[in-house]
Amino acid sequence: MKFLLKKQHLTKLLFLFFAFLYYIFFANKILSLFDEGYFAHLAQRISIGEVPYKDFSLQYGPTYIYLLAGLYKIFGTSLIVGRYLNIIICVFIVGFVFAILNRIHIGNKKVWILSFLSLISFGYPLINITHLIWASVLSVTLSIYLAICILTSQERKIRLEVLLGISIAVSLSLKQNFGIFLIVAILPYLYFMTTYSLSEKIKSLLTISSVVVVLTFFWLYLFFFADNIQGLRDFYVFSKTFAQKMMFSYPPLSIALQPFGVFKLIPYYLPLILVPIIFVGLIKKTFNKSILLFSIISVGCFIVSVYPQSDLIHCYPFFGLVLVSILLLSYQSTWRLVAIPVVFLSIIIGFYLTFFTKAYRYESYYFEKSTTLPFERARGISLDVINAKTITEAGNYIQAHTTKDDYIFSYPHEPMFYFLLDRKNPSRDIVYFLRYWHFYDDEVIINEILSKKTKYIIASGNYVNDSKLSSFIQQQKIVYKTRGYTIFSIGY
Repeated sequence: MKFLLKKQHLTKLLFLFFAFLYYIFFANKILSLFDEGYFAHLAQRISIGEVPYKDFSLQYGPTYIYLLAGLYKIFGTSLIVGRYLNIIICVFIVGFVFAILNRIHIGNKKVWILSFLSLISFGYPLINITHLIWASVLSVTLSIYLAICILTSQERKIRLEVLLGISIAVSLSLKQNFGIFLIVAILPYLYFMTTYSLSEKIKSLLTISSVVVVLTFFWLYLFFFADNIQGLRDFYVFSKTFAQKMMFSYPPLSIALQPFGVFKLIPYYLPLILVPIIFVGLIKKTFNKSILLFSIISVGCFIVSVYPQSDLIHCYPFFGLVLVSILLLSYQSTWRLVAIPVVFLSIIIGFYLTFFTKAYRYESYYFEKSTTLPFERARGISLDVINAKTITEAGNYIQAHTTKDDYIFSYPHEPMFYFLLDRKNPSRDIVYFLRYWHFYDDEVIINEILSKKTKYIIASGNYVNDSKLSSFIQQQKIVYKTRGYTIFSIGY
């Protein structure tokens, strides 16, 4: 018996090791000047002593940025550090899903294998850049595991409740929408589904809630309540404006009439199909309560993640967990004969998206990444020849005409230049593509640029629009131009 248990553990470890090896292949591919630049630049600002919400704007919680900045301090300020952080996080996601399957006594090998393939096919390679989303998925997965442990315990275990409270608080400090959803979904579910006495249920919820409140209040006090109430107002106004003005869209079903249109719609609509199934199962109690909780959180977080931006980048992170939900809901059910082929087809789509479509949806294909950049902080990162050439040309000009103490301004949405070139950003904002993408008005940003004697502006793509900031940039002197980038010298 002990031999069989050791063999099972060894098999799971081999799965995790295979996931790590698979992910490693993508670690040094592509360079996202916008999304990855956003997180890398913010961590860079923390590492030089700046404080979020005060010295620079941040639309998320502070945890991931500080984690990244800490790793930069330990291992060096390099893009590859953030890439490996995400790989480790994604391996842990697989590990906790395995722990959940083990906890609810799923012994079917097909379910384990398909769950593994579901997670890696829609996992790290599709978003292989430095990004907080995988940390959010891990905190959600950990919260599910801890909630299931509480759910399946015959008596209260305070240690599990404290750990669950910590996990939810961490999720809230990463990306607020997921943390709020966990609170709304998990706490009522545990109240109604645990087998404790009424008084024990109330104590359990109070313990979890107290931990969440205390930890959340701690970082809110640290960054806002102590001496930055204006920063809290700015944060609230930005979040409200962004949610109101960001246009929500969802692909219409008419796409199914296009060639391969059905396959394009699967990642969007498969989670929505599960909603009535889960609702009926909740009312009729036709599913195992642990499986139902896993499915509610997985599908719920998918729905939360696609609002207000519904592009596929926001679908990928939780779609693997959605596929695992389908496997669990159909486990020992007659409709598994439909569910398993659907999951298998989705896995094929995931691998197809990885290897045969553009990396991160916006970059060139993975197999075109053969050229490295000369910048120390991008050492080992490879991208396509054309982008490597233009980024290098623009970067070399800035490095030749500025020092590390100088300010430059990247407009409208490529903060990676601050990180790559180790130059300072004069503005508290990071991106300026649309007005509701940045906290402060154009006049404030222009004043910051001028007051800090910023030397150069790197404008990318179509930087001409009707904003005051764009007009200010167009009034400056063009000193260098290359494919995709225009560099301006600011006159004083």
